[in-house]
Amino acid sequence: MSRRPAVSNREEAGGDAGAPRGKTMGFVRGRGLQPSRRDKGRQPRISILGVERLIAVSEPADRQARRSLQDRPAPAGALECRVSGQARRLLRGPWYPSGGIRAMAIAAVEAHHWSRDEYQRLASSGLLPPGQKMELIDGIIYDMAAQNSLHATGYRLVEEALRETFPKGSGFEVRGQLPLDLSDISMPEPDAAVVQGSIRDFRDQHPRTAVLVVEVADSSLLHDRKRKIPLYARSGIQEYWILNLVRRTLEVYRDPQGEVYRTRTILRTGDMVSPLARPDAVLAVSDLLP
Repeated sequence: MSRRPAVSNREEAGGDAGAPRGKTMGFVRGRGLQPSRRDKGRQPRISILGVERLIAVSEPADRQARRSLQDRPAPAGALECRVSGQARRLLRGPWYPSGGIRAMAIAAVEAHHWSRDEYQRLASSGLLPPGQKMELIDGIIYDMAAQNSLHATGYRLVEEALRETFPKGSGFEVRGQLPLDLSDISMPEPDAAVVQGSIRDFRDQHPRTAVLVVEVADSSLLHDRKRKIPLYARSGIQEYWILNLVRRTLEVYRDPQGEVYRTRTILRTGDMVSPLARPDAVLAVSDLLP
């Protein structure tokens, strides 16, 4: 008995580790994956619940990959939908009499973006896991990995060095792993932030900016670059450091413009750095690295 084909958007969502990959988003399961000559280069369309969408077709690279896809059952939750004649020619397979196929449908919905106030209410209501470090970035709540000993040592070295550079009475406060209230949808908790003011100045509200933000990065390196750089630059943070424990370097970002920093400097063991807010102070990169 032949199996019904199914169109999956699995690759768009990250894919199945054991599934063969094609050259375009999504792949087709079933027989007859090769489009006819006159349909090559055309985009098939599929109509789901009355809404016509373009679908992407990908052909596995070899016959064995095609068979493995053909032998897979249609996923749970597949629904009946109608395809255009053009898509039917491109996806050739055992069609239902009505001209429908079984296909995975991705609903046209958007993720809820949390506001700062909603995020704080979740925390105060006990709805967030106790003890789990989280932060709100552009409306999305991210779980942060537990600190290993290497990260913890790097964090303490950074904190100690900054407290020596910005001592009490200097007009600056060094905050370790505490929130910055950067916008209505962003409340990051950097490993270290240097802000103007003193401890009691932030009794009623977290700081809205900082003169220097530092992230200690090992497993979080991609997060600290991809999400934090645009956020900090957009928020006007003049200087952002990433202590890269993987490469054993200090990445120094300055001159924010839009969502990028115009200057990026990589410092290594033996190099020195002076914060913009304290140009007279000099820190050795080796003193920051574990």
